[in-house]
Amino acid sequence: LPYFQNFIDKNGLRGKKVVEIGSGKGEFLFLMAQTGVEAYGIEHEAKSVKACKEQGLSVTKEFIECAEQKLRNAPFEGFFMMNFLEHIPNPNVFLHGLRNNLSEDAIGIIEVPNMDYIIEKVIFSEFIADHLMYFTEKTLRIMLEKNGFDVLECNTVWHNYCLSAIVKKRSVLNLD
Repeated sequence: LPYFQNFIDKNGLRGKKVVEIGSGKGEFLFLMAQTGVEAYGIEHEAKSVKACKEQGLSVTKEFIECAEQKLRNAPFEGFFMMNFLEHIPNPNVFLHGLRNNLSEDAIGIIEVPNMDYIIEKVIFSEFIADHLMYFTEKTLRIMLEKNGFDVLECNTVWHNYCLSAIVKKRSVLNLD
C-alpha cells in the first residue's frame, strides 16, 4: 500500500479517476482503491472480472484493441499497468489507445520484467509463451516515448527483477 499511496500523494491524484490496465483478480486494484482515488480496472478475462466484482471492485471487461477505442469511465487522470505490457500482441496500438483514454497531464506507472536482469541472471524460466515482448530500460523508454508518453523516471524494483517507469501523457503526439 505505501508504494501506491506515495504515487497518489506525490502526483495529486487523491479523489481523481485512476485505472488499472489488466486488473487480473484485483490484487493491485484492491490496494489502489484504499488510497483515496476513484479506482477502476479493465480486464479481458471474464473469470477475473467476476473475481474483482465479488470483492466490490469497479472492473469492466474490456481490452484496448485500437487507438480510437473509448473505455468506460474514461478519461482517467492516472493509471497503472503492472506486468501486463509484455503480454500485449500490438503494444503500439495498445499504448495509443490507452493514451487516448487519459486526461491531459495524466500520469501513470508501467512495470515490466527487466530483460537486462533476466539475461544477467540467466533466468530461462522467464521465457514463457504468453510473454510476447521483453524490454530493457532503453527499449521500454523508446516504446513509451514513441507512443505519446514522456518517461519521467525509470527504475528497477523488486530486487532489479522489474523495470518501473513513471510516465506522463505528452500533450502533443509526435509520430516522427
